[in-house]
Amino acid sequence: RSHVHCEWVTESTLAQLSRRRLASFRARHGAEPCLMVRPEWVTPERLVTRRPCPMGPGWEVLVKWAGLGYEAATWEHDATGVLLRPELLHLHAEMWDS
Repeated sequence: RSHVHCEWVTESTLAQLSRRRLASFRARHGAEPCLMVRPEWVTPERLVTRRPCPMGPGWEVLVKWAGLGYEAATWEHDATGVLLRPELLHLHAEMWDS
């Protein structure tokens, strides 16, 4: 899954899931909030290719994310909100024209 699908969870939820991992994280990073996902990682850089969606109508596109290599590219439904931003419409045009 891509970083665009990351969710914020409360500290109490994390403690219920794995108290030891939470303690280890605090030991390494302190108690101050920190962002482990860089903002560019949720910005599509290129739509590499497309395929029919296996789960229903529409297409899936292979998204190369900014700041990450091609090994981190993920398949996303073409109707995913982040892919429909007006400033990214040129990526769709480039993919469909090739």
